[in-house]
Amino acid sequence: MAPTEPIIAARSDQPIPRYSTHPFPAYRYIPGRLPHPTAHPAGHSVGPSQPVGVDPLIKEGWPQHPQYQFGIDLFNHGFWWEAHEAWESLWQASDRQAAAGLFLQGLIQYAAVLLKLYQGTTRGVDGLLRGAMAKLAQAEAECQAEGVSASALSGFHFPAWRARAAAFVQVARSTAGEDPLRMSGYPVIVLSSPRASSTGA
Repeated sequence: MAPTEPIIAARSDQPIPRYSTHPFPAYRYIPGRLPHPTAHPAGHSVGPSQPVGVDPLIKEGWPQHPQYQFGIDLFNHGFWWEAHEAWESLWQASDRQAAAGLFLQGLIQYAAVLLKLYQGTTRGVDGLLRGAMAKLAQAEAECQAEGVSASALSGFHFPAWRARAAAFVQVARSTAGEDPLRMSGYPVIVLSSPRASSTGA
């Protein structure tokens, strides 16, 4: 039987931009509901070869990085497990104590929070959220120490998004099990001046 998990949930309160030309997977992976993307024969990522390596994020080039863009697309459209995978490949290539590594780890942890809420569990959500917000705050502090703007590096209004993302979880956790993507206030990441990738991820 073909997976039926919706790829994109309709939203009426705000448009959802796309920054990468890389196609979305056939379904959003939710553990326990649909085939594991790589471990199950029917998984949406079984077969295609995986990239050998990913270029790390460099200063003033984050919004143009195709893997970063694709991770944002995945997150914005509710592919939280897949966004985690896209960002983790960048995180592995980054200095984990520098702004880029801390920032990516915070995004990865935040995507895990939303995935847990959609699974209908609040167990571990508070700890994950605290960790995510701490990493994002550390990333911003690192940027300040280096004399650069976290918003300029990330390509979006970073402090405002961080506050909105934290507030959204407090609302979403009260209705755990519902699709966070369908809720008003979902913290879409909108890049301020991206150059669309011509190659995707």
